Amino acid sequence: MSLHRSQGREGEAAADLLKPHLDTQDAEALFLRSTFSLPNEESERRFEKRSLQFLKRSAELGYAPALYALGVCYAIGDLVLKDERQAAKYFKTAASLGYAKAKYEHGRNLPYGAQGDAQQVEIGWRLIREAAVDDVQDASEFMHKFAR
Repeated sequence: MSLHRSQGREGEAAADLLKPHLDTQDAEALFLRSTFSLPNEESERRFEKRSLQFLKRSAELGYAPALYALGVCYAIGDLVLKDERQAAKYFKTAASLGYAKAKYEHGRNLPYGAQGDAQQVEIGWRLIREAAVDDVQDASEFMHKFAR
């Protein structure tokens, strides 16, 4: 997940616009606010803690980009301990909601857990093809490299 500190008035304006939506637990607002901090607002450690808290809450509310982002966090061990099973669970849920990047990640995971299950392998390839149609970075290259 790309976390950063906002610069100046633009960040403050964004935080002000999001505030009422945060109060109502709007999933998209929680996700957006999880991605930035304001200068002098909080330490990096506090920022990361708040960011993860907002990201998890947005995911609990079923916001697909948050589910995907949390999957990435678990896949690489960013903000949380690396846990590929958790990552796979978040990717699967986001993919089921139609999130293209998650379709690619979940599609790549399916053949590994399929253990000879041709139907799961085919579902994985279908998801990767759908991600490629949606121009997900690396999906087309993956298909060409591992074409069956």
